[in-house]
Amino acid sequence: MNYIKQLNAFYDYLPINPLSTNAISLYGALLHINNKCNWQTVFSAALLTLRTFTGLNKQAIERARNELVQKKYIKFKKGSNQYSAGRYEIIDLQRFNLTENDTPNDTALNIANDTTNNAPNDIPNNTANDTINKLKHKQIKKEKKENIVREEKSFDEMIEEYTNNENLQRELKNHLAIRKRKGALTIRGLELGLHNLSALTNKISSEEEKVKIKIEIVQQSIRGGYPEFYPLKNQKKQGGINYNYTQRKQDEAILEQLYEN
Repeated sequence: MNYIKQLNAFYDYLPINPLSTNAISLYGALLHINNKCNWQTVFSAALLTLRTFTGLNKQAIERARNELVQKKYIKFKKGSNQYSAGRYEIIDLQRFNLTENDTPNDTALNIANDTTNNAPNDIPNNTANDTINKLKHKQIKKEKKENIVREEKSFDEMIEEYTNNENLQRELKNHLAIRKRKGALTIRGLELGLHNLSALTNKISSEEEKVKIKIEIVQQSIRGGYPEFYPLKNQKKQGGINYNYTQRKQDEAILEQLYEN
């Protein structure tokens, strides 16, 4: 058996027939011991030696060994008594053209295994897979947080592009904060809201008066908890557009959907 080829074959086979971290560690120790034994078909390995090479306790080694036997990576036979080392055979993975449905066939030497039937069903999960899943979850969470920050920045930028007046900017951001607490808010929803605010003041000639009315409209929406902007009661006197009740309700329904989608 060639050490490097066997090791490469092992890692080629591992994704098809996965092992726990402890089983992988034990398999590596057994390969090393057999290499020192000049690749005997059957070799002995003392429990103390395996504990030294793997850092595992007796129970963990037994579970890992049972896993390797069950998944046909090795064969094992107990020593003749409690003082005798167990006897191992490493199945030559190089001899098999492995596919997803394949497992290594039995080797010429049939070593009886009297521990397989007692193998525990709760073999540890693959730690590597758990780590990958945690990293993916962390990355998704990070990207989601970054998207929220970018979206909030875009909202602020839209408001700052809409007006240079600091008082109006402040009131719009206050309204935005309240609206976001009540439900999702899209860029398109905010865009239409600002357009509506402009429409409500488009007949006011004085820019100073226009800004003043916009602030009052936004404050009115904040006080009433409105999702959108509506004309003031005295807006007709200020030169605002005619905004009847029916049109107001239609626009409210459309904009409410836009804010939520």
